Amino acid sequence: MDYQHQPFIHGLLSGNLGVTKTYLYLITDKTNEAKGFGMFPVGMCIGAIFAPAIGGLLETPSKYWSSIDNNHILHKYPYLLPSLVIAIFPFIAFIIGLIYMEESYKNNNETCDENNEENNIKKSVCKDFINKNLLITIFLYFNIRFSLMGSDNLFPLLLATTKENNGLELTSNTIGIIYMISSVFLMFYSVFIIPILKRYLGTYKLFIIMQILNPIAIFSTSILSDSNNLDNISLSILSCIFFIFKGSFATTSVVLVNLMINNSTEKKYLGRVNGISQSFAAFGSIFGPVLGGLLYAWSISNNRNFPLDIHFSFGTFALISSINLLVVNFIDETIGERKE
Repeated sequence: MDYQHQPFIHGLLSGNLGVTKTYLYLITDKTNEAKGFGMFPVGMCIGAIFAPAIGGLLETPSKYWSSIDNNHILHKYPYLLPSLVIAIFPFIAFIIGLIYMEESYKNNNETCDENNEENNIKKSVCKDFINKNLLITIFLYFNIRFSLMGSDNLFPLLLATTKENNGLELTSNTIGIIYMISSVFLMFYSVFIIPILKRYLGTYKLFIIMQILNPIAIFSTSILSDSNNLDNISLSILSCIFFIFKGSFATTSVVLVNLMINNSTEKKYLGRVNGISQSFAAFGSIFGPVLGGLLYAWSISNNRNFPLDIHFSFGTFALISSINLLVVNFIDETIGERKE
């Protein structure tokens, strides 16, 4: 199969996020919704820790096991073993869901039908889920993912770039350790800190604060390049601190914007709303890294001074992220409260 088609097929068969967010919103309430949605970043952090390890340790097993000869299937397909191991996890999740999950909400309303005038009225009612708050929060989610994935793509590039090109020139092992430490911290942050912040500040106010801090954190990451004369241990510690702050603000934003998206509609529309919002977020996840890579490559090769040097790509995503601070003023503050 052409490798270029694999991401498309992967996305086509991965509609679980929208469904999971809908189900999670239905089984939580005001008292525990932040902790419930905080489990999404936890899952991503666990995946960020263990998935690369599984792939790296199990690929090309013939390098480690002499019993695998040239005719063995694992020699012909060196990435089959890690793929099979990773595939076990969603299969286990499927079995658990099949046995233990129960339908939390069933929409018994009549479906839309265009056959007669009466049902045309019902059809217009079925479009009521499209409103100002929903459209704005979907854009906010798209922009968060766009700036987040774009700037996240820049971070390892900055760490690995040679000091001659104003990077930190850290080894791949060191970068892996930085990501692992950061992921462990963000797991605890998502489950314990975000619910506390939400309880004291509220969804809407906390979201605005995060939109102020996100651009600052994105651009501040590039300041690491100005400290690349330090020793590698100091650079590693600083990198970890910068990435934890950036990841904390971004994680909080993702949790809160998903809550606001669900708050913007009625229960019977949650499935389609989460499906639509996740599709737009996927577009952000696609184009953010593409733009980030292009800007970063240009910035380290143009031999220009600040702000067109290595800081330029980070500054661009900081500006893109700051758009949310303007757009959020157009939604109603009541979107911070869920509809029961």
